[in-house]
Amino acid sequence: MYEVDGDEREFPNLREDSDETDGKWTNAVHLIKSLYSFVAGIGGFILLILIFVKGLSWYWDYAYPTVSFVAAIPVTLLLPVGLIMAIFRKTRGLAGLFLAICSLLYLSAVWAQSLAFAYAYVGKIWMLVGFFLAGLGVFFMAMLGGIIRGQYINSLMILISLVIVFLVYLAGSALATNADKHGRLSSSRSD
Repeated sequence: MYEVDGDEREFPNLREDSDETDGKWTNAVHLIKSLYSFVAGIGGFILLILIFVKGLSWYWDYAYPTVSFVAAIPVTLLLPVGLIMAIFRKTRGLAGLFLAICSLLYLSAVWAQSLAFAYAYVGKIWMLVGFFLAGLGVFFMAMLGGIIRGQYINSLMILISLVIVFLVYLAGSALATNADKHGRLSSSRSD
């Protein structure tokens, strides 16, 4: 609350995409995304140090399979469960959360692979430049390096993987938002 010319007013909602506060499922998706950004930033920095210290062959033999395995287990468990839960109206919010988690975990595996491709195709300096472009430049450097080196399939694979990640995250976010809207509608009807 603030006062203007003797009148008390509330702060306006500055988010254009929401006329009310977000519901619990939408907030949960945003929280997961924020936590992921923090953990992925630290993990990405650790992977960057490992690839510089241990080299590319060690990275391909040990670090990348570990990241892929850690990402693949929850994805293989949560994705089918999330898709089944999306069928039922009462569980759509949780399904959206599961899909958002799956997309972010899959993004980690794609990023780890792109880091190695960027290192192999364009070298340490450009990989480092890509890393410092909010971490997302690694994807661009890997795709650009693949195109320059004639590895079109690898570049296309990264691009398709990023599109899949985006669409699955978008679906999860939409399910969470719709579950919150449905929850608000049903609670307003019961009042």
